[in-house]
Amino acid sequence: MLESFAGLGNGPTQLVGFGGDLAIKQKLYSFTDTYVLSSSISNQARLGFSRLRVTSVPQEPFTASQLGITNPLANLFPGAPTITVAGLDSNFIFGSSTLADQSSRINAYTFQDTVSAVFGKHRIRVGGEFRFSTVKFYFNAFSRGQLIFSSFNNFLLGAGTSILGSGVFDRSFKVKDFNTFVQDDYRVNDRLTLNLGLRYDLYGLPVEDQGRLVNFLPDQLRIGTPPNGLVQAEGGQIPGVPTVEKTLVPVDKNNLAPRIGFAFRADNDGRIVIRGGYGIYFDRISTRYANTQLFNFPYLALGVSLPGSPLTPAQTFSSPFIPLPQPSTFPTLGTIPSPLSPLASPFIGVAVSGVFVDPNLETPYVQQYNIGVQWEFFKNTVLELGYIGNKGTHLLQTINMNQPVYNPATNSFTARLAAPTIISANKNVTGGVHQIQTSSNSNYNSFQATVTRRFSQGAQITGAYTFGKSYDYYSGSAINELTQIPGDQFDWKTNYGRSDFNREQRLVVSGVYDIPKFKFESKAVGAVLNNWEISGIAVVQSGLPFSIVDNPGNAVISRANFNPTFGGDITPNIAVRDRLSAYFTQSAFVLSRPILAGNTGIGAVNNPTFDPLHPFGNTPRNFLTGPGQKNVDISLIKFIPINERFRAELRAEFFNVFNWVNYANPVNNIALGTFGQITSTSTGPRVVQLGFKLNF
Repeated sequence: MLESFAGLGNGPTQLVGFGGDLAIKQKLYSFTDTYVLSSSISNQARLGFSRLRVTSVPQEPFTASQLGITNPLANLFPGAPTITVAGLDSNFIFGSSTLADQSSRINAYTFQDTVSAVFGKHRIRVGGEFRFSTVKFYFNAFSRGQLIFSSFNNFLLGAGTSILGSGVFDRSFKVKDFNTFVQDDYRVNDRLTLNLGLRYDLYGLPVEDQGRLVNFLPDQLRIGTPPNGLVQAEGGQIPGVPTVEKTLVPVDKNNLAPRIGFAFRADNDGRIVIRGGYGIYFDRISTRYANTQLFNFPYLALGVSLPGSPLTPAQTFSSPFIPLPQPSTFPTLGTIPSPLSPLASPFIGVAVSGVFVDPNLETPYVQQYNIGVQWEFFKNTVLELGYIGNKGTHLLQTINMNQPVYNPATNSFTARLAAPTIISANKNVTGGVHQIQTSSNSNYNSFQATVTRRFSQGAQITGAYTFGKSYDYYSGSAINELTQIPGDQFDWKTNYGRSDFNREQRLVVSGVYDIPKFKFESKAVGAVLNNWEISGIAVVQSGLPFSIVDNPGNAVISRANFNPTFGGDITPNIAVRDRLSAYFTQSAFVLSRPILAGNTGIGAVNNPTFDPLHPFGNTPRNFLTGPGQKNVDISLIKFIPINERFRAELRAEFFNVFNWVNYANPVNNIALGTFGQITSTSTGPRVVQLGFKLNF
């Protein structure tokens, strides 16, 4: 499915009053026809249509002019810019998100057909599916601009960094997918059943209606006019830029996926069953790589300036932005440097930026394997023990292509591709030069145990425990799968560590109890006291892992360093509530950035705690673990029978019934004044919800 954007918020440091309105409208239609050809052969055909429309509008209580700020695009986007203050003395965001003004409409048309046949001991299914999807969207990114200050003092002085975006803010994509499969469930004998299958998936890549897809090939970079490393999809209209496939990169067609499974009854009375299986499962690469084409030069320009700096006297707090042209003038010519570079002085620029794609893109796949045993060791009580694992291959990750290069001989950093005024060195996905690859891998191994007990008086209780570990090089982010992983971008295998979502231990206990009915002399009393059900679920789980990063601004992508003089415990063995101001020992870590002053990663190293053997930080990825979590939810339901056709329900639902506080991970950025502190919770307080439901 094609992805939509979602960028309303700026995170927990956003000031109140600058959110947005998010409207989601969804339609789904499905038609199914089942036809029995004979006693052993049947056919099922399905036709479906779905539409998802998402529109977000930023909450803008102020315009730029009301704040005394001029914006060359104010005739189209009058709202106030996003003002970010992040430093040791303060950390807040004033204004709406730079990505909040957007709308997308996704249509999907599907046709499926499956033939099922039974021949002796074989149940065979053969089928396929065709899917056609479209997405149309606009995304007015950075159109109000952004002002970034490294301290509150610099904010008062008006000395910071400004970013403004202008360009072609809309796209229209089409994608075609096809898959087919065959499966044979073979009952070898009364004890053993085999499941044998083969599936083929062809995941098409997006095609833009007007060919507005651009790629940048770093190994072909040449300063000047095209050919200079830029290529465009067939149908593109940028003069001189070479054209490639309509999909920009070749479609991977090598996606055969075998699968095998078995179920074996180990005893005569069916109380012990052993199950296992192995299969390969392909999945389409996220189409956000196509959506984010909107950020790509030369269809978009991001002008970066330094208001309040003596290097850029033309830019002040009241006039902070480079005078970019109107969106109607884009795309520009595909020359490198950008033809808009003369708008900026030598110290700032309208650099080439974008989210580009590896020409060797492959379809991600996961190998899944499991084996387990089910044992009914007592009447109506089943114990399940199993091993479940998987290995991901060709998984997505995003790499910054212009991360500075460290030279040990000179103890300095230089630009990898070109100066940041020519090729952006911004670490953010939407501001730098990034490449989406399918080069990452993952692995997951777990032991899982479940006990289920069914009672004769309308009660059931289930307990499930999982001990598992997931490792990868890249986990995406909580919002979407495109993010920046602090660390070495080209020796990215040093980023191997626990997955961001890994919870090593998790215990879930759930139960349902139909309260027995009693006979009462009064029908009214019986109507009130009978037909009740109570259910609940309790979850106890370990915390999420996190890294220690050194992120002073938009140009440094590093994890922090260990303090070589520190010799104590990094994580004190005391209750979380007693270490909210210091979840870990902050003095165990020191800055890793090469240059202490300013927001730059290029130049001679002057940081005494810099580690030349690990120029992007020597702390591992995700080596610390955040606070664990626990929660109990309870529901009380009163069933009200009306007649044979109608039945009502009164529901009282208690979420986090014991009002436990579940803390979020601490601030992990050593550049911030709140470093090491827990400043928020991960779940809300107790909530009581009353509801009424009518079934008919």
